[in-house]
Amino acid sequence: MKKIKYVCKVCGKPYESYKETSYCCSIPCRRKYNNFDVVCGTCGKPFSVYRSRYEKVMSGEIGGFYCSRECADISNITASINTCQYCGKQFRIFNCFKDVQKYCSMECYREYKHSNAEDYSMTRFVRSNMKTWKDNEIVIRGQRCELTGETKNLTLHHIRSFNLLLKETLDILGLDVHTKTNELSEDVLQKILDTFKEIQNKYPTIVITTDIHKLFHHEYGYGYNTEEQWNEFVERHKNEFKKIA
Repeated sequence: MKKIKYVCKVCGKPYESYKETSYCCSIPCRRKYNNFDVVCGTCGKPFSVYRSRYEKVMSGEIGGFYCSRECADISNITASINTCQYCGKQFRIFNCFKDVQKYCSMECYREYKHSNAEDYSMTRFVRSNMKTWKDNEIVIRGQRCELTGETKNLTLHHIRSFNLLLKETLDILGLDVHTKTNELSEDVLQKILDTFKEIQNKYPTIVITTDIHKLFHHEYGYGYNTEEQWNEFVERHKNEFKKIA
């Protein structure tokens, strides 16, 4: 069996593995990716939880973080009600977090960050200037998902992830992703966009539904995504896509 090439989701290091679902280059990276340090919502004791539980708590799907059943039971009695500062929805919160947690879910937190992101972000600058191009590409390609044939809720997916394209662009220009756009001249900003377009055209893109897009990033994470990952994803789900088509 031939080894498959991957990029570690923690350290970004390229590596090879026989496993078809590999995502980290080593045991330490796997532990770091899958385990999160949290604090008990009742007693304040620090402990670790697995990624799946962490994401469910942060999304609001299940309750909070508790180090024991006793602490979980106590929290049900002492929970408070907060109002999400993004969507306005009321949600239950543990007393020790009532002055800390301001959003009802991770989605609301991310939306808040996005809507209030710093205008001078290099990533946001390039993404915002690529939006028209992406919309045009979807139209040019017939406004149809290239995997299922669906015509609604479409997006253009970079098979080589955006952050890798941006890094390649900035490396060529000798710039850093943390450089603020307000520190650069108009000529340099235009050079960034022109170079990014050239780099972008070197790699494949595909029109897919937003559901497929979310599924891919759920399985492979956001950032450092490669063509090998995409091919593996399509192969694994090809029968599902055929049923939709």
